[in-house]
Amino acid sequence: MKKKFCFVLFATIILTCFTGCYNYRELENLAIVTGLSIDKKDGEYIVGTLIANSKKQEASSKEGQSQSIVYEGRGKSIMEAFYDIDLESPKQLYIGHLTVAIIDESIAKNEIEKISDILIRSPESRKNFYVLIAKDAKAIDVLKITTPLESFPSQNISMNLKNTSTYQGISTDLTYSEFIASLLTTGINPTLPSVQIIGEVKNGEQQSNLESTNPKTKLKLSTLAVFKDAELLGYVTEEESKMINILNKRTSYAMQSIKYKDSQIVFHLSDFKITKKVSLAKGKPTLFLNFSSKAAINEINTDANLSDPNIIADINELLNQKIKQEIKKTIGTTQNKFQSDIFGFGNLFYQKYPNYFSKIETKWDKDIYKTLSLNINVNIDLETKGSLEQTIRREMYGKTTK
Repeated sequence: MKKKFCFVLFATIILTCFTGCYNYRELENLAIVTGLSIDKKDGEYIVGTLIANSKKQEASSKEGQSQSIVYEGRGKSIMEAFYDIDLESPKQLYIGHLTVAIIDESIAKNEIEKISDILIRSPESRKNFYVLIAKDAKAIDVLKITTPLESFPSQNISMNLKNTSTYQGISTDLTYSEFIASLLTTGINPTLPSVQIIGEVKNGEQQSNLESTNPKTKLKLSTLAVFKDAELLGYVTEEESKMINILNKRTSYAMQSIKYKDSQIVFHLSDFKITKKVSLAKGKPTLFLNFSSKAAINEINTDANLSDPNIIADINELLNQKIKQEIKKTIGTTQNKFQSDIFGFGNLFYQKYPNYFSKIETKWDKDIYKTLSLNINVNIDLETKGSLEQTIRREMYGKTTK
């Protein structure tokens, strides 16, 4: 028994010495891809890869050398274009640290499912990178724009997505895996954020773009792109984009304004609570949506007496009406202009009334969704202490109007 134990122990030690990562590669031999772009022109795919210039990164700040480089490959298929880059790159491409993938509009309109399939099959990709549509620009050009606050354009985009989605709600930090989930879920269509190039691409490619206090070319996050299944239909407005992210619970804060007397009042909204229920009243699909949040006044220049509870009640009511109007308008845009259910109302019917939804699933977006009856209830709590303080204008000039 003792000999058997010693043999097992010896074998375990030997086997441990010979084990390791089967696909182990030296880091110095890898080109770390942080950004990926996919375009298509004249029947050929154009794949761009943003790679950290690690060997010269330390010297770049002293000698003015770029901290990143964009390689471009072409081919009749995406993988052929990707491997075409290997003919230029002295190191093997590695996408395990991919941060953002930028998709050309033409591909998003016709071939997004093909792109999705290729990316999901990659064993190196962690699937938690962000996906954006290049709006009115080539996807590869987005990777080339130098940015002053971050080392790489991919970092600039990812950090901007996180901040904007949290505090403004106009854009959203949607990951690739989340996009695939919405693409495959019954009764919901996906959305994706978009990005624009402000200025000339040639100026944005230059290192001098980083040396100016006001860079000539910048990257700017734009509004949400709306899909029906795997087809890009178009873009919503900023207000609609913000409301979509609020209703889909993809933002924590948002700004909203109302017109009051001679001025605009700007509010900071937070603590969103949204419930959605559906019913089939006499065979007619109906949505019951309850929306509540807290609000604080961020900006006000009118002479309103904020210590008067009646004034606060009037302002609160106007804000409730504005939010309700924005919700109706945004849902209406998806019902009539796009005919695409991006909120997942169809999925609620699918879960509650599976037999009903199985009969109308193929015509839900085009025929049924646009007839969906809306029952919307909004309750904004304007109770934050800072909201009720008197305005400077009123204190300075002694206004007495209510």
